[in-house]
Amino acid sequence: MNLTVNPILRSFGAEVSGVDIRAPLDEKTRAAIIEIQNTYGVTVWRDTGLNDETHIAFSRIFEQPRCGRSHHPGRARAPAQAR
Repeated sequence: MNLTVNPILRSFGAEVSGVDIRAPLDEKTRAAIIEIQNTYGVTVWRDTGLNDETHIAFSRIFEQPRCGRSHHPGRARAPAQAR
């Protein structure tokens, strides 16, 4: 693991690189990513190559993904299979 963290602001937002998040992650890497997310609140991952399936798999390191309801009339709704 060679995670690189470049803060966007001092305590909020960071660009993260140095790990292929398309592949299964070992526990040490998962813990480091969670710590970065908890520290900066928002993380930016550039050129990940994620598709829908790998994006969902990556997001599961934080919690089971869930689809929320839109509180804004007229906005697109989630696909039926995601509800």
